[in-house]
Amino acid sequence: MLYNVVLQVEATDSDEVKGIVEDWVIPGSVLTSIASAYPENVVDLPHEPDPKTGKIPKLKESHKPDVPPPIEEPAPPLVDTNILIAVFTYDPAVPGRNESVSFDASLSDGDITEYRWDFGDTESDTGVKTDHRFTAEGDYPVTLTIIGNNGAKQQQEHTVVVGGGA
Repeated sequence: MLYNVVLQVEATDSDEVKGIVEDWVIPGSVLTSIASAYPENVVDLPHEPDPKTGKIPKLKESHKPDVPPPIEEPAPPLVDTNILIAVFTYDPAVPGRNESVSFDASLSDGDITEYRWDFGDTESDTGVKTDHRFTAEGDYPVTLTIIGNNGAKQQQEHTVVVGGGA
């Protein structure tokens, strides 16, 4: 059976126009709109036109087709690209007084823009690697402070025990 269907679309009060209807087809007795841009606009009317009036009943929410929701990719895990890890080594492990001690922060990680050293004896320096001499015996809290490109800071501290040696 073939139907002569007159379709009237009113969208004057709608702010939900999401696509352009390209074609109307009648497969069997079901009127279907084919939307070009948004498949969620495809609407099925599972009713034949009223034989007395020739009008198609209004679409109810329950008559919308079962269209599976779009597959959404899971969001990538959040990665903090501003993580800083301050790490340093020094050699020798137990230096003597006035002996050169080599400090190395090359194992530090992150987007580091500055390396600051505090040797715990009122002296300081900058750089990934540095050498320092302690002029007296004692325990010195040596602190490495690294600064990231966003201004974040991270520190590591070791106590260097300086003996009588050299």
